[in-house]
Order: sequence, then structure tokens, then C-alpha cells
Amino acid sequence: MRYVLVHGLGLSSVIWSRLAPLLNDEVVAIDLPGHGCSTLTVYDWQGIWNSISDRVRRDQWEDTTLVLHSFSAALLPEIVASSVQPNKVILIEGIVHRDDAVWTSELTLLDEVQFASWLSRFRSVAKMTLKSQLVHKHNEQDIILWSNGFKSVAGEALRIMAYNLVQRVRSQVISDALNSVCFPIIYITGARSRLSESGLSFLESHSVEVAELNQSGHFPMLDNPVGLKTLITQNA
Repeated sequence: MRYVLVHGLGLSSVIWSRLAPLLNDEVVAIDLPGHGCSTLTVYDWQGIWNSISDRVRRDQWEDTTLVLHSFSAALLPEIVASSVQPNKVILIEGIVHRDDAVWTSELTLLDEVQFASWLSRFRSVAKMTLKSQLVHKHNEQDIILWSNGFKSVAGEALRIMAYNLVQRVRSQVISDALNSVCFPIIYITGARSRLSESGLSFLESHSVEVAELNQSGHFPMLDNPVGLKTLITQNA
């Protein structure tokens, strides 16, 4: 089995550094456009999906589990419509409902000057922002490493992709994708998640399997990588 890991908005593939070594198969950890080491500047949904799907040969997708965190879960419509289909899709704390797109919704209300000011503050408190969403205490150097994505993400990528996410969760496209999906989907939420009840009800209404992972919140790959590995690899 192959595992393709895609991080959430504002972070980087480094966020998988604790989980990846536990997966005893090929691991492809991808940086979203404008994030981490990626030099891509195409921020629309299809462009993002193309940057992911192109990393795996067409004939290998049927043996590939696609793991999407937070923002990246909203790629479901492109995946469902794609000519390649993964063996399984894992959504970790995925943002698929409008009530969970809280801070991205706030960004869409800012003009250019306000956004520039916000981005500067956001970068200055990167460590604190990440730590506030972690359940356990972690080594300071690890926190710095994981939160560097907040400092390095391109402002244009953050703003455009936040806007696109808000527009997507306010539409019917994710619901339509879930109604026509033809591969298994498992949604993993942390026991101390801040996700909305309406978001979880949305998943239930579409018969999506939801698994709760203890000792974790929005970042189970950091707080409970062993437990997350078990959920991801079961029935593989």
C-alpha cells in the first residue's frame, strides 16, 4: 500500500514527520501550492488536485490510500470526478461544512491592507497558534519545525485558498461528491476536536464512517500518531 499525505492550509508536509515513519509502506508527503517547498502558484481546486495526482503513476492509484487533513478534505469533488481513483480516502479533521470554516471565513472579510496586517501578526504568533490546538506538550524544537509552515506560506496562496474553501463549503459540491463517491471514505476526528456538531451531522447524513481518536484534537498526526496509524492502515 502507498500513502499520499496532504496537509492543511498554512502548514507544510513537515506536519507528517511523526506519522510517516510508522507507515511501513511507500509514503508521499506533498506540499500544497504556495506552501512548504512547493514553487507552484496555481491555487484553484483542479490545479491543486493535479499537483497531487501527478505525483503517483496512474496505474498505482488503486493501491494508494489518500490522507487529507483539514482544508485538503475539500478536494473531494475533484477526486471523485478524476480519471484516477484511490483505494481509500482518509479525511482527518476535514473541513467539509460551512460551520467549520471559521478562520478562513474571517479572512474573506479583510481587504488587502487588513490582510497584510493580519498575515504579519499570524506569522509572529505561529508557535502559539499551533500549540493552542495541540493536546499534549511537545518539544519546543518540534513546535518550531511544525509551525514554520505558518511563517513560510505565500500570503497570496493563503488568501486565495481560504476564499476558495469558504465558497466551496457554502455550495452543494461536497455534498454532491459524497453522494456519488465510489471508494471508501473514513473521517477521523480528535476526541478533543473543535469541529461543529452540524459538521458531524453532515457526515452522518451522507453515511460517512466517522472514527474518533483519543488523546488528540485537530492535529492527531502530532498528538497521537500511533493511534492515527492504526486507524489509517486498518483493512489496508
